[in-house]
Amino acid sequence: MKTIQFGVLVQDGDLLRPHLVPVDRKVQAHLEYMFQESEPKQLGRTPEPFQLAEKYSDSQCATLPLDDCLASQVKELYDAQNIGGNASVLDDPARIKAYFGIVEDSGRVLGLRQATQFKTLHHKPLAVFSDGQLGMQEKPLFKLDERWDLVTDGKTLTILSATAFERICDLSPQIRQSAVAGLTDLAPQMPYLDMNPLQDRVLNFTRSARVVADLRKRGDLATVQITKLQSESDRQRIEYEVVNGMYIVKKGSEEGLLMLLDRRRYADPLAEVDPDIYEADSRHKVPKS
Repeated sequence: MKTIQFGVLVQDGDLLRPHLVPVDRKVQAHLEYMFQESEPKQLGRTPEPFQLAEKYSDSQCATLPLDDCLASQVKELYDAQNIGGNASVLDDPARIKAYFGIVEDSGRVLGLRQATQFKTLHHKPLAVFSDGQLGMQEKPLFKLDERWDLVTDGKTLTILSATAFERICDLSPQIRQSAVAGLTDLAPQMPYLDMNPLQDRVLNFTRSARVVADLRKRGDLATVQITKLQSESDRQRIEYEVVNGMYIVKKGSEEGLLMLLDRRRYADPLAEVDPDIYEADSRHKVPKS
């Protein structure tokens, strides 16, 4: 027997607490419609593996294994049993961070949507026509969206909005902390690279921490020789010094170095002198013929 549930995630200090809210059949039908509209094929999108350093447009989508540490909050909600019901949470819309739908049939599917639009009508003066006259709408109204930001079947998380994913799961602190451990993992691959300046950088700048997360997945940094790194650093105006065989990036050039290592920073290859430098927020590998 198919069941369709609706709920909200409420900010409670540092925690997000789920609450189910009773809904009628028309709302249930719209929630099911949102799942249909969230199919990547329906949207004409081809999902790619999620990369923290990638800048995604509204027309792109990505996937992430649900057991990835970045998806821990979504997995916790997906696995939750006996979520309590509490319709009164709608009385304080400002605390609602996201809303969700759960469809259970042959399996379970969870959809999440950032509550930005959901809350837009609750405080506005609205009038409704009823019993032959126009009257003020006293109870708050809530706007449902056309599709979900995040959908999971328990194995894969489909990310239709990377921005919403990061905001709902509040990834920034987690990204920065995990980046320090990431640099420790990368150190054996590049024993000539002093990681200390980079650690200071990733603890304070989420953008740099995102790049480190992607560097951990590359697996090819051990092939980068210090002479090649010096040559490219000179060409791309990344400031550094070499002390006792150790490459030490100078303050202000840390992100440039990280972007270079992740192949996201380029010098114009056609320029003979003083080449322009480019950084690629989004990129796609060209298949080898």
